[in-house]
Amino acid sequence: MSRALLGALALIAAVGCGEPVVAPVVRVGPEVVTVAGSGLRAVVVTDEAGLVLGRRDARGDLDELRIDHHGAPGAFIEVAVTTRTEREPLRVSARIPTAPGPLSVQVDVPSGQGARPLQGSVPFVVVQGSSVQATFVFSAREPGPVQVVVDGVPHTVLIRVAGERAALTLPVVPDRATAVSVTGHGVALEGTLRPTVLAVQAARERLVLDGVAFPASAT
Repeated sequence: MSRALLGALALIAAVGCGEPVVAPVVRVGPEVVTVAGSGLRAVVVTDEAGLVLGRRDARGDLDELRIDHHGAPGAFIEVAVTTRTEREPLRVSARIPTAPGPLSVQVDVPSGQGARPLQGSVPFVVVQGSSVQATFVFSAREPGPVQVVVDGVPHTVLIRVAGERAALTLPVVPDRATAVSVTGHGVALEGTLRPTVLAVQAARERLVLDGVAFPASAT
């Protein structure tokens, strides 16, 4: 085998055995999104409606990108990261940190009605005979596990990146109070989900049309 061929093979091996690819790590701060990894090409930040809040394109492959997100404290944003090695962008949904607090916990019960802070008594209304799910939403300043106990049953939620929005959806008993406790990141929280059960007829009487999804006409 010629020396030229050996040299070419050595060069190919050197390129193929370069530095290992590092998966992107996203950190969301009060004003800035920081992405660290290898072969970073672009970072795009959007709000919940899909509006672009910021974009940063790399001139070549970079190991870190920082971008002002221009989002409001407490708002949820999506960070899309494009790298040299991945065909599809990595997408992370995260909550912009508010005033300092190592852990934020909110509950949406019944799921789809809007999240509220988990603290003290959390009232909700349910129609008799209906099943109910509760969605717990967690965000923290640092990655790590969160321990959740709902009606005596333990669960673990892992927050992968700072500011990330992590959710846990569980069925809850619709006709009695449900105790909830959360520990993690040096915080211990407790709350109680308290239902008010409405008979079907009472629910019909309280039903109000408060909007129309599209123009309608009787003619």
